Amino acid sequence: MRYAMLIIVLLLSACSRNQPWQTQPDQYLQESYYASDNIFNSPTDRTSYMNHFEIIVWNVVDSLNPVYAPDTKIKEMLDELNRVYKVANIQFEIREVNELTEYYTYESLVANDFSNYYNYLINYNTANVIDLYLVDHEPSLCYNDGRVRGCAKGRGFTNTGGWLSSIVIPKEDVANKKIPVHEFGHFFNLEHTHFNYKEQIAGLDCEKTGDQICDTPPDPGAGAYGAMVNYTDCEMYGAFDENGVAYKPMINNFMSYYAPCYMMEYKFTKEQINRMKNFALDAKRMEFVKSSL
Repeated sequence: MRYAMLIIVLLLSACSRNQPWQTQPDQYLQESYYASDNIFNSPTDRTSYMNHFEIIVWNVVDSLNPVYAPDTKIKEMLDELNRVYKVANIQFEIREVNELTEYYTYESLVANDFSNYYNYLINYNTANVIDLYLVDHEPSLCYNDGRVRGCAKGRGFTNTGGWLSSIVIPKEDVANKKIPVHEFGHFFNLEHTHFNYKEQIAGLDCEKTGDQICDTPPDPGAGAYGAMVNYTDCEMYGAFDENGVAYKPMINNFMSYYAPCYMMEYKFTKEQINRMKNFALDAKRMEFVKSSL
């Protein structure tokens, strides 16, 4: 009975873009959204040493007021992922774009230790495919009290466990130059550069602390130290460890939390790239690799 109910929920809530919609998010509405005949069939690198991973994109929408990530933005994301990850022998293809009307905002998914994500959303995951959920933010996250204004918004999260791994990104960030690449970095076994920030600046314990990658400098984290970064020269000033040694994190690393530096692209380090190359060949990820190209 439980499984029968689940099937009903899936049929009611998950609608492929191969079906007519009540609203038209863009000009590609009536086209098939399988990778063989749509705009997402991009010229990815198909040399033999590349590992190809398929993505299923889910637009999570409120059926009464649906908002979609534009297909052009999804295409920008795909092109940027393939450009950045080519150096790690990794390429991506979008199998299809689906509409999901079992509605969750980003904030409702992360609340209560991600209970809605683990109890409900992952029921739509597809085995051995990267499910990418594009979600809205709650409308009341921005504030302005006359003196201070801003928006407290999360930027994404990744579940890296097992064959039902998936990624959640806000729709407004789908074409961001950093956020999708950052979340896919987690999928390929990269930690934040500020993970366990007590890593010694001298690098003597770099293989066991921090992100356990030795060519990413120790990073105290943007949360407490972001204001001490000069984004013109991409350097941190005035932050020291317990021994009085200055922190000099790689501000423009994809896995950091820092804002963009002026006229400087985000990058991975050589050891980060090697870790992703190796993890793509690990048993946990080889099942995801598309077998026929």
